Amino acid sequence: MARFKLVPYTVRVKQKQTDDALPLNDIDGEGNGFLKCLQKYLQETQETQVLKKPQKTISVDRFAVSQRNVHGIVKSGEYGVAADFVDTETLENIPHAREEKHSETLPFFFFFHIPEDTTRGTLILQMFKVHGIKTILEDTLNEYFSERGLVVEFNRLISQALLEQLEKNRLVEFKLIRYDVPRNVADKVYNGSPEEIIEERVFRVKRNKDYNVPQWIKTLLSNKEIRYYEILGERYDEIKTVIEIDGSKRILTFGREDKFRESMPLGEGIPMVDGFPSHDHLLKEAEDYLKHLKENLGE
Repeated sequence: MARFKLVPYTVRVKQKQTDDALPLNDIDGEGNGFLKCLQKYLQETQETQVLKKPQKTISVDRFAVSQRNVHGIVKSGEYGVAADFVDTETLENIPHAREEKHSETLPFFFFFHIPEDTTRGTLILQMFKVHGIKTILEDTLNEYFSERGLVVEFNRLISQALLEQLEKNRLVEFKLIRYDVPRNVADKVYNGSPEEIIEERVFRVKRNKDYNVPQWIKTLLSNKEIRYYEILGERYDEIKTVIEIDGSKRILTFGREDKFRESMPLGEGIPMVDGFPSHDHLLKEAEDYLKHLKENLGE
């Protein structure tokens, strides 16, 4: 699994009492657009906010505006747990290096694209392993907009053109995932409860080869109503495919709660700063990814 990846979301603003999305260039009926309000939120959130219920912190480290795009770095982390540290070079133990009141903040890149004359924007967020800022960013934005009677929604972007991408681009990996492992299988490979493990079966093409997906699998993936995929006599909850587009990889996910999701893994050899991808590299990748998303959304 990629340590770092970019994940796309749709952005919509609604009134609390209705489910209708508002035009992003006038969210309050007085000509105030979401882009302007977003900049004000980011400006005010440069001072660290401590959220006691989830025991998290959030602060905007920096941001910049370019036409209809806003990008930058948000730092966020959790507190409430003390820990000792170990120096991996000297093996020196540093007791109580982290106290309960300390928040271990990590940098996360964000990229908003807020077009005019539409009700839907795009947000691209960087994730680190399973860590991200989608929930805390959405929650604090909604707290900021609550006095206006508005609700901001981030939803995983679901591309309707994923099957076409399988047709048009080089497929390099095909992964079958099962979250509920049968007991007769789990007992053979794990000394514990089946609920504690996940099964993954991976098919990966050799170098310079293409993976041609059979038509019956494409037909299976296009069925949005089924709860699981039956392949090779086994039931799987989710299928992930990795495709290559102009040298960059995309992860297309079929199944589970959100159908037809996609994300962009960030490969090896990218410029790093303190162990995280550099802001400038992430900005370039996000801009390229936005072009790809807009093409597949027909924009």
